[in-house]
Amino acid sequence: MRHAGLKTTAVSLLLLLALLLPACGGSPPKFQGTVIEPPIQATPFRLQDQTGETVSLSDFSGKILALTFLYTNCPDVCPLTTESLRKVYASLGAKAARVAFVAITVDPTRDTVQQIYNYSKQKDMLDKWHFLTGSYDELSPVWQGYFVAADPYVETQGGATDMLSQEVLAAQAQQSNLQSYLVAHQSPVYLIDGKGQIRVLHSDVTLDAQPLIADIRTMLR
Repeated sequence: MRHAGLKTTAVSLLLLLALLLPACGGSPPKFQGTVIEPPIQATPFRLQDQTGETVSLSDFSGKILALTFLYTNCPDVCPLTTESLRKVYASLGAKAARVAFVAITVDPTRDTVQQIYNYSKQKDMLDKWHFLTGSYDELSPVWQGYFVAADPYVETQGGATDMLSQEVLAAQAQQSNLQSYLVAHQSPVYLIDGKGQIRVLHSDVTLDAQPLIADIRTMLR
């Protein structure tokens, strides 16, 4: 009878292990953003941040990187995206040290180091992120690598738009003849893992930061 009891106990333990193993054995994490599967290698960059420091993608090895694209004269989406990133940073508490926040400009003509410093300070992000700028030649391959357009335009009478080029704007800036313009661009937030691979895409965080917060917490786990 004792042997039968031991056998029953052993069978019960095996059944319990069989039930537990799928739960412990690594079902893929569930994200609220768009999962990039398989992950793709993030495009490298080497640009200047709001303090004038040179910053590269490789500087964030081992950290979760939240990467987006903005410009300081943007009247709508960019300030909202910035505010969402500020909320994400605040929500993480001490875990924010394991996450890097990076914004890359789509308006290199106006977004000088001083300009992005002022913007970062105004938005309470000065010590919370790296806002990067550079020349058009430095930024163009980065925009392309992350599938971001950066198309300047001016609004003309009747609601029409007149497209410009980044090269023309650079020339106008040198001649102190820079006209007011907007920049049409995407504002994705990419979540990049510690190995430099893009794992998740959030196409719009302007209305709700919670999905981005949840996905960062998932990646941290």
